[in-house]
Amino acid sequence: MLNSNPNPEDFSSSNQQEADKSLLVRFVHRQRQDLEASKELGRPVFKEVEYIEIRLAGKRDPQAVRPATLRDKQRFPKHYEAFQKRTELPLEGTPLAEWGKIPRSTAEELAFMNVKTVEQLADINDTHLANFMNGNGMREAARKFLADEGSKANLQARIKEQDVTIAEMQEQIKQLSEAMVTPEPIEPAEPVARKRRKTKAAQTEDS
Repeated sequence: MLNSNPNPEDFSSSNQQEADKSLLVRFVHRQRQDLEASKELGRPVFKEVEYIEIRLAGKRDPQAVRPATLRDKQRFPKHYEAFQKRTELPLEGTPLAEWGKIPRSTAEELAFMNVKTVEQLADINDTHLANFMNGNGMREAARKFLADEGSKANLQARIKEQDVTIAEMQEQIKQLSEAMVTPEPIEPAEPVARKRRKTKAAQTEDS
């Protein structure tokens, strides 16, 4: 959970990656005065600079608006890639407008305050929750929904694993059965008559 008074410079956390998931990040182009060029030419000169805007779910105004650094681009690569492609990063999670547990008007009100998914609602802190009527109830409903969906997902994953295991066992049984099939009996060949050797006596008589 993010601190209610975050540092807009870095939003540092012991688990930064998890904390970053609840941030609403956007890269934009802004005009910034070039002081050196302005001084040299004796008139205001502006240049286009990449800025980063960081917002917290539940707060309308951005918590940080500043020139984007290389660290920002590395920290939020998906957002920066979407900015370069001039596309909006799709929401990750269950949209409140499609959730069905709250009125659409409430979902629109929450979206105005940068709370657009069930995951963001479940993670909103107490300070920002006070901005909404029945905020605690909505947050608990969101957390319960995510917990139930997580249990369903785990159950489905276990069932899928069991199906794979059963299919593998059936294949092994089939292979064993084929290997154990009794071969057809082979009829013995007729014995070859052995030629008897004549004794010396018989040889003498013949001569």
